[in-house]
Amino acid sequence: MTEVKNFDEFFIHLEEVLNDRRKLCLFMSPGTKKRMSGSPNFEKLLKIASEISILSSDPSSIFNIRNSLTDIQISENSTLVAIGGGSVIDAVKILKYFNSVSNRKDTFSGLHLQLPENKKLVKDITLYCIPTTAGSGSEATHFATIWDRDQNKKYSLADAGLEPELVCFDNTYFKDISEEQLIIPALDALTQCLESLWNKNATLASIQYAKSGLTLSLDAFDQFMAHGKTEGCVDKYQLASYFSGAAINITKTSICHAMSYPISSQFLVPHGLAVFIFVSPVLQLLKENDIFLHRLSDTIQFEDLHEGIGKILKNFNFNEIINKFICPDNIRLLDNELFFHPGRSDTFLLDVDDFLIDRIKKLL
Repeated sequence: MTEVKNFDEFFIHLEEVLNDRRKLCLFMSPGTKKRMSGSPNFEKLLKIASEISILSSDPSSIFNIRNSLTDIQISENSTLVAIGGGSVIDAVKILKYFNSVSNRKDTFSGLHLQLPENKKLVKDITLYCIPTTAGSGSEATHFATIWDRDQNKKYSLADAGLEPELVCFDNTYFKDISEEQLIIPALDALTQCLESLWNKNATLASIQYAKSGLTLSLDAFDQFMAHGKTEGCVDKYQLASYFSGAAINITKTSICHAMSYPISSQFLVPHGLAVFIFVSPVLQLLKENDIFLHRLSDTIQFEDLHEGIGKILKNFNFNEIINKFICPDNIRLLDNELFFHPGRSDTFLLDVDDFLIDRIKKLL
């Protein structure tokens, strides 16, 4: 499991890394560099870095991943630090994997990637993360996502070599982000915790991670709705994201993610909103499911969970925001085949067929 440190612990560790004659390589998007410029913690990292790479604003697209594999040189004995949201973390995961992992796969879900012939594999590469959003959970998973923007297609890569060794939580990165930048990823983390609980692949460990993340997430939303963005609220969102990642690292995601993909790709709905669309309908399907209710039992009662989700929907005017992209009637018109995704829809506790998809659509 990915180790967690706060910034002070992390910085001491990085100084030890440099004392071992390792290279410290920072990766970030242009937006992160601009937003964090002048932040004391960020400036401390810049001063001790051996190299700084500014990725594109869409770092996990196929086009930009291939450019990064060609253009960015990774040296032996390097520590890579991904500073950013899920797409930056995923991009650096892939850079590490294809530059350093022996016996690695070149093809994932039909997508072929490889290091250019003029580059050699290098030894002893470690990956650390500093998330600047609180939602994807990528900092705690062995997954990475690549998007084919031309085809509106998502590829999921999965391998133990993609999992980061260490994550640093630093709430100073959240000081100047908007409510939207904080809340939309947090909805993804909340959904991932629930999906891990209503999942056929659940284990004792994943259930514990998911319940920890669920409790933190609901507490953070309550705190945010009462007091706005506070450090304590941000800390809870960050840990909720981490635990959601640790949970889906075992179970994978489920029905909400499967149904979100055509919503995101065809209507450009932000990912956190697209997955959360389906949370309330799925909860209604599971209100009498003994397995799901048992997994919730010592954490939260179903009625309280349903009420908490309802408060979030109402407080953030969720339906009004979604209707700017797509209305429920348009979702109902989409072909059911678009919502079936092997490895996602088939992890759901209930068997996913046309009848179940129609029930979810009707409940929107």
